Amino acid sequence: RERSRRPSQIRSVGAVGLRTLWVAGMATVGVLSIGTTDGTSSHQCEWEIERPTWHALPPTGILSDICAPFFFNGVWHLFFQHNDPPTATAMQWGHVASKDLAEWIQLPPALVPDQWYDAHGVWDGSMTIIDGVPHLIYSCLPSNGTNMVCIAQAADPADPMLTRWTKSPSNPAIATAPPGGNRYDFRDPAVFRYNNATMIAVSSSFGTGSSGGGGGNPLRNGSVVVYTAKTPSSDLTKWGYDGVLFNSNQFGSAVIECVDLFRLGTSASWVLRFQPDCNDLYMVGHLDDANHAGLSFVSLDTPSAGYPTRLIDGGLFCASRSFPAPNDRRILFGAINCDSSTIMPDCGYCGVASTPREITLASTAIAVDGIPGDLLAVNPAVEISLLRGRKLVSTRATLVPSPSTRVSVMQGTNGSTSFDLVVHLRGLGPGTRSLTIRVREHAGEYAEVAVDWLDSAVMHGVDFPGEDYGAVVVSNVSQGAAIDACTLACTVSPQCVAWSLSPATSQCFLKRTVPPPTLVPGMISGNLATFYLTTRRESAGIITTTPDRIVRLPAVVMSTPEATWRFRVLVDGSLIEVFAFNGTAAMTSRFYPEAKAEATGVSLGLSDGPSLATNVDLWAMGT
Repeated sequence: RERSRRPSQIRSVGAVGLRTLWVAGMATVGVLSIGTTDGTSSHQCEWEIERPTWHALPPTGILSDICAPFFFNGVWHLFFQHNDPPTATAMQWGHVASKDLAEWIQLPPALVPDQWYDAHGVWDGSMTIIDGVPHLIYSCLPSNGTNMVCIAQAADPADPMLTRWTKSPSNPAIATAPPGGNRYDFRDPAVFRYNNATMIAVSSSFGTGSSGGGGGNPLRNGSVVVYTAKTPSSDLTKWGYDGVLFNSNQFGSAVIECVDLFRLGTSASWVLRFQPDCNDLYMVGHLDDANHAGLSFVSLDTPSAGYPTRLIDGGLFCASRSFPAPNDRRILFGAINCDSSTIMPDCGYCGVASTPREITLASTAIAVDGIPGDLLAVNPAVEISLLRGRKLVSTRATLVPSPSTRVSVMQGTNGSTSFDLVVHLRGLGPGTRSLTIRVREHAGEYAEVAVDWLDSAVMHGVDFPGEDYGAVVVSNVSQGAAIDACTLACTVSPQCVAWSLSPATSQCFLKRTVPPPTLVPGMISGNLATFYLTTRRESAGIITTTPDRIVRLPAVVMSTPEATWRFRVLVDGSLIEVFAFNGTAAMTSRFYPEAKAEATGVSLGLSDGPSLATNVDLWAMGT
């Protein structure tokens, strides 16, 4: 699995060949990559060296939404939306499988658009098991653009690879959107069980307006609706509409996509996940059926405080799906795009599945950004450690504040472009400024994870000019009430890290970043503690810096500065996944350094604040 050996190791494996290899005890076959059956590379491109080597991705084409991952008869299965022009004219379901959740094998497409009801694509969906048989519940799109729900089941449940799927002769199982619903926005069914019934939560919207993938439209209101499988329909072909589970237009989106609803382990907590405009959000709460008006989701915040939505990942992580795993675990996969306009045309592929991530309750009954609720932790599944190779670094160091001095962890000329970095930090707290972890560093290029402990505060006579993405009107209220309204508006918006209030215009301007403050009489500003990930590239003397990808620090971090916090950074070529503060905040990005294979340096820095004690461990991955 080393890059230098990759062309001779990677090959397409048919269902029979794969089964033979596994039966023979060869669980390690390789990872997915561009290749042909004889092991030679089908084509090369400038950025081939940056192609991830141990994440799941198809040989060619586009990987977009994650669909219906599940564990069955000792095998992990992962499906994803896959479009590979010119061989695929509409979206199909790619399929990979694994014996250990760490290394993946390419299988034939599971579902292809070959019926009238899915002629324009087999789209997002989920999975359940009925009478020992896996069933796929998916969005099917006919030529008229009306989204419907369709069913397929495993043709041979005894086949560990599940390579053949049979579509139901009764498709579509649900042919129309709910009464008053928009037919273009009815999609992404997510199966769950409640009171021994099989149910699905489906993304939807109500109102008029043009179709689209989540763009804002004041005439349409994003919602999650619920259906229940009618008994004795064990084949899931008959469903009853049970109303609206969740309804919110606060996200500026006409539809909230990729809905996911599940009970977390053996706890009483339910998690509702969805994404407006590819922001993967979640809420923790419970399901309520006491009012006899259908099932509804009730978040743990008070109704007057809005919805305390938080980000699963603040970066390129999108279109994710979770599923139940053995031992009451919940595993999550997300889709990560190229973040580059040249990769698809030059290299013939785009998109990769994230590291499998385990979702747990980080803590209960704590204040999340000042709103009572539960906080999730999302960390790499323990099976990822199976991919660790040689341990390259194990050291302890004290970070002493210095704007110009850094602690080198790994040199840029003798490191690895695929590694697992774990940093334990003690002493983070008020006063910490620009704690930075740089990876893929070489000659002025790097990807950087940074923490600025900007204490949440209100500053009078101060403005944060620029970086506005929205505004809230706060007229006809006292100054104190206006400040409270600004703080709340910033708190419930996952993108917001700072705000500025103009009493003259009665507007509160929400900020994506914390701009340099300026003194402006009458203005009032506030900010929330943040960490961010950015990249810096230098080529021919020209420096290019990406916009900061920002995530607010969880309130539990703010309240326990004496704790030891774990930062884990997984690097696989161009792909960088960051799990900060014990997994309570995450960030994913792509980085394409000009230095390519030479960009392997890792370093730590601290600009200001108290000294920090660190333990650093680093393993090469996939070797």
